[in-house]
Amino acid sequence: MPKVPTTIITLFPEEGMDWGLWSERDDIQREREDDFLQPSDLHLSIGLIEILKRWNRTWIENYGYGVGTSFVSWWREGFDLNSWLQEGLWIARQIEAEADVTVDRRFAHYLHRPIPLVPANKTLS
Repeated sequence: MPKVPTTIITLFPEEGMDWGLWSERDDIQREREDDFLQPSDLHLSIGLIEILKRWNRTWIENYGYGVGTSFVSWWREGFDLNSWLQEGLWIARQIEAEADVTVDRRFAHYLHRPIPLVPANKTLS
């Protein structure tokens, strides 16, 4: 039976960072103790880091929160959500292969509720 890695990280896009890597446990040694999990903490390849940054940036550019005081979320009209999801699944598998961790694919959360589309000319801020 294959060994299942015990370290679990979460892949979940976030504004304000270049990637959406999270760890709730302290079993990953970090470059800086007061910082968020970095791809370098997992010793990810430069190529995978660049893909991860682009994938997170795509989410930032196409997903939006909030209108006034109510919580609303949406995807930009015409955005290829399926391709973004498939790329996220691929990234999760690559992280698992390169870092010997289990990846919680929490980014799929964005697919589990009705998400109205915003017109392409609306600003997502």
